[in-house]
Amino acid sequence: FEARVAALRRGEPFSGEFRIHTRAGDIRWIYDQARPEWAADHSRLSYIYGASQDITARRQAENALRASEEQLRRVTDNMLDMVSQTAAAGRFEYVSPSHLTVLGYPPAELVGRSIFDLIHPDDIEMALATYQAAIASQTAGRIELRYRHASGHYLWIEVFGNPMFGTDGVLAAVTFGSRDITARRHYDAARARHARDLTALYE
Repeated sequence: FEARVAALRRGEPFSGEFRIHTRAGDIRWIYDQARPEWAADHSRLSYIYGASQDITARRQAENALRASEEQLRRVTDNMLDMVSQTAAAGRFEYVSPSHLTVLGYPPAELVGRSIFDLIHPDDIEMALATYQAAIASQTAGRIELRYRHASGHYLWIEVFGNPMFGTDGVLAAVTFGSRDITARRHYDAARARHARDLTALYE
């Protein structure tokens, strides 16, 4: 409010937001616009024209949204599973810190890269088909594929993708939840080999 008064004293227009105490004792946010009108000889201010709007509800909604976003970010930043989001073009916009723990890549290193850059060459065709099918049907999809670790070896990753569309029906983004299933895949392979060995022995 002091900035408003100072601007008007200088004869300058003002617009801004500030809080006021009401007669009931609560606090309201006000958006204020004011314009000074000088006397004909510019020796003094004749009038100050102004308009004010109560924007308390908007500020409360913005604060609630900001708190919700911060809470969501704290959750995703501390998850063991990997969370990411890509733009419609398939490039990472957000990458959770768990990508560093699981895949060895700092999030900043992945942002801007295509989600297909690190997929095993033998799995790209399957991944692309699943991606396109999920977008065409506007439903979530699931796939297991190999993803390259920063050290060069591949991990088996289970990926859940959920496409999001704007009100115009155009793809806006895709969110992903992923986890390392390498140990499980190795166990399944070992169990299958064991079953084959038992069958061969029995025969």
